[in-house]
Amino acid sequence: MVVRERESGIGDQQTPNACSPALVMQGVRFAWEKEAAPCFAALSLVVEAGAHWFLCGKSGSGKSTLLNLAAGVLLPDAGSIRLLGQELSAFSASGRDRFRVDHVGFIFQQFNLIPWMSVLDNTLLPCRFSRRRRQRAQAAGGDMQTEAGRLLHALDMDRTLWRQPAMKLSIGQQQRVAAARALLGRPELIIADEPTSSLDADRQVIFLELLQHECSESGAALLFVSHDERLAERFSHRLRLDAPEQAQG
Repeated sequence: MVVRERESGIGDQQTPNACSPALVMQGVRFAWEKEAAPCFAALSLVVEAGAHWFLCGKSGSGKSTLLNLAAGVLLPDAGSIRLLGQELSAFSASGRDRFRVDHVGFIFQQFNLIPWMSVLDNTLLPCRFSRRRRQRAQAAGGDMQTEAGRLLHALDMDRTLWRQPAMKLSIGQQQRVAAARALLGRPELIIADEPTSSLDADRQVIFLELLQHECSESGAALLFVSHDERLAERFSHRLRLDAPEQAQG
């Protein structure tokens, strides 16, 4: 079961439609195994461009599954998922990978930084894989390094740390680098999967304020997953997931 507390409404493949919502999921059904009860039986969700959504639910309710469906890492068994107006099931697996790196920025729960690479090089990683992100970063900052530095500074990452390897950073510092990396090149959708779970309450709020500010500045939609429902009041749109025991989140 999906409980919507507030939503923004519902309802060719290589050029995103700038007038479309960031994400539209309609009648989505997904099960991890053929005979298992589905994680989602008829999920529908619209995330308008620039909207900030808070997703919550108990462990196993399907939160991470929903994010993977939204980004095209998983495909639904039935229903439609459109990212920036593009039907994800119409792409090949490699086509979805290319589309994802061009248009989606991820902040993972464990951050997934390359430990021996510097803060700056970790931040620049999306531009190594996406010409579109590289061009947008250059347009925003004049060059990629300048825009990466701007984001690191905006996320309160001290300049003296930019050449330090990621393995030497604190949890909070790693989190800021992961956010800067996700935001670089102005992707239209930012997906954050439990990024504040290792932080105390005060640091959670500080990080969330910085992230939402940068998303608003770039016009990116935000899907933010957390088990901590105290953060929900900072979002205008919320989705609570309640799923059967067989679901994996």
